[in-house]
Amino acid sequence: MSNSGLGTSTQDFSAAGNTNQASQTKPWGPAQSSLRDLISQSNKIAQDPVYQSSPNSQYDYGLARSNLASLPNFGQTFANQANTIFDSGGDPTGLLHSSAQGLQGNIQNLQPYATQNLDPTKTPGMQNVLDTIRNDISNQINGQFAGAGRSLSGLNSQTLSRGISQGEAVPLLNQYNQNFSNMLGANNAQAGYQGQLGNISQQTMANLAQGAQFAQQAPGAAAQVPMMMEQLEQQQRMAPFQLLAQRANIINPIAGLGGSATGTQSSNQSGQGTATNSLLSQLGQALGLFGPIAKFAGTF
Repeated sequence: MSNSGLGTSTQDFSAAGNTNQASQTKPWGPAQSSLRDLISQSNKIAQDPVYQSSPNSQYDYGLARSNLASLPNFGQTFANQANTIFDSGGDPTGLLHSSAQGLQGNIQNLQPYATQNLDPTKTPGMQNVLDTIRNDISNQINGQFAGAGRSLSGLNSQTLSRGISQGEAVPLLNQYNQNFSNMLGANNAQAGYQGQLGNISQQTMANLAQGAQFAQQAPGAAAQVPMMMEQLEQQQRMAPFQLLAQRANIINPIAGLGGSATGTQSSNQSGQGTATNSLLSQLGQALGLFGPIAKFAGTF
């Protein structure tokens, strides 16, 4: 600093500072040993999955495998059943085929009646009936006219024709009605047998569909026991890992509570300046001092 009396005065200044700070926290420290233990156990389980299994657990898994191994393999049973149904055309017992043959035989036997000629005179045996009626009526009428001495007369012929017509009309009409009834019954019976054949066909198709279901179920049934054995194996292997996962769910949040931190904080400040007082400012300062004195002197 320098001073020139009532002239100017100058003052130079400077400042500098530096600070360091470091911190470290380890709230997860107690969890480190447990984490290392979990990793060690995980490696051991990977090498020997059942090393941690209790004797009871090992016994239970062994018993489950033994029980599964004693079950029969139904896959081959389903496959055999499917083959039997397919090889028989949907009729493994043969009853459907036998019934169908019987129905077809009945239909064939009814065919002549279902398609017969309704003309009663074409009915087998009807001609013999008509011949008998004609002879009986002829003998009766001709005998009556011969006894009256009018044999072979016109009235004899007329009466004979009328008598024969009346005698044959009833059996011919009855035979016609019988033929029609037989034809109608035969057609109805054939329709019924055809319906039964349709039912047999539907049953055959249903059996084939069931055979297809057996074929679809065969692979699953064949693999059922081995797949359940595999599931038991996987369950036994995963059980220790599940226990470790439960422990890890407790330990991991503790391990993640903190860590270590180190830091440095620095600060540096510097400055320089000049302060100058001029003559006028010095006079102002002097007048500031004399003012109160002059005011005080004026009071006398």
